[in-house]
Amino acid sequence: MKTIGLFCGGYSSEYEVSMKSAQLIINNFPKEYELYKIVVSEKGWYGELSDSQMAFDMNSCELELPSGKKTLDAGIICIHGDPGENGEIQAFLDLKGIPYVNSGFE
Repeated sequence: MKTIGLFCGGYSSEYEVSMKSAQLIINNFPKEYELYKIVVSEKGWYGELSDSQMAFDMNSCELELPSGKKTLDAGIICIHGDPGENGEIQAFLDLKGIPYVNSGFE
């Protein structure tokens, strides 16, 4: 089963809009994938599952779940404003070799 990171939140005033958009994706995402919300905020990045926070290691792109570590196979960028619309998340994922759904960083 593929592990997908849904990057949401961001640094702009559209943070809440991004979170609502992410929830819509979560509610309708195919069940044959493991989808994890990766919240991006000015305070840091973390995983979220059923309102529980988990560590997200930006060096390895791993989520620290109670059952063990999960490395992302792909990403979906659902951030309105920075850093989703300025290419920062895309550049980060490119550097880590993780494919994503969105335009590139250029």
